[in-house]
Amino acid sequence: MSDERREVARRLREYPVHPAAGGEGGSPLRALAMLSGLLDATGLRQDEPARLYGRLADLIDPTCHASVCGHPDKHHVCRTCDKCSFGWYEDVHEERFRFCPNCGRRFVGGGGEDA
Repeated sequence: MSDERREVARRLREYPVHPAAGGEGGSPLRALAMLSGLLDATGLRQDEPARLYGRLADLIDPTCHASVCGHPDKHHVCRTCDKCSFGWYEDVHEERFRFCPNCGRRFVGGGGEDA
């Protein structure tokens, strides 16, 4: 688990629960209090709740894309992670990495088996 994920988890666990968040069912005040807490704990501003979903998804299942760099030859291809900029050579006859060898994010599209 990354330090960033640990830090957000720590803030979520320590975040003071607003009395409205403990209310009954799906009251609008309860939902607003919970959203406010999530925004604060994940380091987002109150005016960007749409980014919350992407931020939480990245903390739960960090993903990246690998792109081909340089000119592949008959036996090797150079790839680069779009999140950490790490580059590596792969043998074209072997299975592609499913995760970045440097940052550990799961490849989606263009770099791994999800591609």
